[in-house]
Amino acid sequence: MKRFPIRWYLLNKRLLKKPVFLLILCIVPVLIVALNAVTVHADGFIKIALAAEEPAEPAVMRMTGELLGSTGVVHITACNSAAEAEELVRYGEADGAWILSSDILDRIDRFVSGDKSAACIRIVERQDTISLKLAREKLAAALSSETSFAILRQAYAKNVSPSYDEARLRRCFDSVVDSGELFEFRYTSGELAGNNDASYLMLPIRGILASAILLAGFAMVLFRVRDREQKVFARLDRRTLPLFELGYHLTGIIDVALLVLLSLFLSGNAVSPLREVLSMAVYCLNCASFVILIGLILRKADRIAAASPLILVTVIVVNPILFNLPFVYPLRVITPLYYYLQSAHNTAYIMYGLGYFGIVTAIDLILMLLLEKLNKNT
Repeated sequence: MKRFPIRWYLLNKRLLKKPVFLLILCIVPVLIVALNAVTVHADGFIKIALAAEEPAEPAVMRMTGELLGSTGVVHITACNSAAEAEELVRYGEADGAWILSSDILDRIDRFVSGDKSAACIRIVERQDTISLKLAREKLAAALSSETSFAILRQAYAKNVSPSYDEARLRRCFDSVVDSGELFEFRYTSGELAGNNDASYLMLPIRGILASAILLAGFAMVLFRVRDREQKVFARLDRRTLPLFELGYHLTGIIDVALLVLLSLFLSGNAVSPLREVLSMAVYCLNCASFVILIGLILRKADRIAAASPLILVTVIVVNPILFNLPFVYPLRVITPLYYYLQSAHNTAYIMYGLGYFGIVTAIDLILMLLLEKLNKNT
């Protein structure tokens, strides 16, 4: 332990002379800068042209105000006419066009009364895609307020009084609708999630940055195998070899992990400092034990170099970074990334991660003993 700081310094000095490791270190800041730049100029993945046949209609003004003020993956642009909106779709400058009819209130009243053919919005699309189907949820949300008020107005006229002050009834309706939040967001741990105004492009940043740490781990195991082939560190005491292996792989992993932690805090994607540090510490241990296991199984540098990209891509795909695939859960739980991503919003997964480290480390030690006996016999 007295020589630990010196060995740590010397290992880091060796790493900083390796172009591959320097490239991995550069990935983290470059990725953060690129994503921030894209986020600032991002207009949304889905572009919708919005037009109204009668822009001065109060219901149309309320709906267009709500739609144009929304943010997220759907970017809505106002057009001066229905023809202009359709032209944008025709020439591929918009994915779809939403055109509000001039007699929208009358059509809503007829629909509420039972006339199912009284469509009040015309939608023009080049093709029907899943993204555009999801985008229509914004349109349905804006329309639901007008539909709900139409139901209230008809019910009031039928059950209370045929003559009423519509403006006053509207104010009462708006005061109830805008009085609070209808949804409460919580994580599975019970922790309140709150409203998150972060850009949708920054949402997978934690998983992407964590993948860079695992990439550093694969680089370390490749360096270690080559050192072993060249008989570097061959005179180490066998009793301390497992601890040395862990420290060797942790050297590069921690270097990248520190950059990732700094990036998470600077980009505003970090949770509480204590949780971030604990989660990252456990994740570093898990990455080290995981890549050591890969190195013990594959053993040869050419095999590790060929398999590492495939393993890394598999880890990224099976974990909920870009999308969630429930049927790959058995593969997910054997990767260190899963416990790190879950621990951001559920502290129980920090303990699960420690359990994962214990299990994988035990497998590593067993394989080390078996390989040592095999080498002695041969």
